Amino acid sequence: MDKEMTTDDLKDLFGEVLIFCCEHGMEAPFALEAVGAADNILAFQYVLIDDQGTLAGQLLSENYKDEIFRTPINITIKDQHGEVANVSISPRGTIDSGDVTYLH
Repeated sequence: MDKEMTTDDLKDLFGEVLIFCCEHGMEAPFALEAVGAADNILAFQYVLIDDQGTLAGQLLSENYKDEIFRTPINITIKDQHGEVANVSISPRGTIDSGDVTYLH
């Protein structure tokens, strides 16, 4: 069964995804777009705000009927060098191993 996630749940997942991307060599600023079932969309830009690596996100675009996203959800992240990571959020609402791919 598909899991329902609020926008706050997604923002927490975005944090995990961005940390993963940084740990694998991607560099801010980031553009992040999430597309859920029923074409729910959120797009953010994340920029560094200090020397400690803290990121701040700004909402760029949103389109959804209510604040509930249903899985599966596909997330695409682009860094300052044009490198791209695609992440799939499973129907259970988790990021499973093998669900992250990089495009160079």
